[in-house]
Amino acid sequence: MIRNSVGQNGVNQASDVMYVQLLLCDWRVRRGRDEVSIDGVCGPKTIQSIRDFQTIETAITDGLIEVNKDTIAKLQQRHIESMVTGEFLTPIDIEGFPFARVENDAVATLVNTYLSTLREGLD
Repeated sequence: MIRNSVGQNGVNQASDVMYVQLLLCDWRVRRGRDEVSIDGVCGPKTIQSIRDFQTIETAITDGLIEVNKDTIAKLQQRHIESMVTGEFLTPIDIEGFPFARVENDAVATLVNTYLSTLREGLD
């Protein structure tokens, strides 16, 4: 969950950038690509990583991730899928997160709780 846009011509608030970088890093590493630095700075490598993701995963290639739009939704979806399939590679501490088998609406609640917790850790 980002509060402001990240990427080319984005607001690029440091905590939003770090959140996106974390998700991009996970996505890139699972594909055998170099990691993105999780430093809160939206530089050329972060913007190119956004474009790379968009090229493969969305119909958008503008290098910009906007609040509640397709790119952030797909990036978060791919991150959650990596955890569900056991491919989660981003080096963060998720100790104590309540992983459990849940159904329907409970899944959405669990995912939103996870993403909110992740986001709060970056603020």
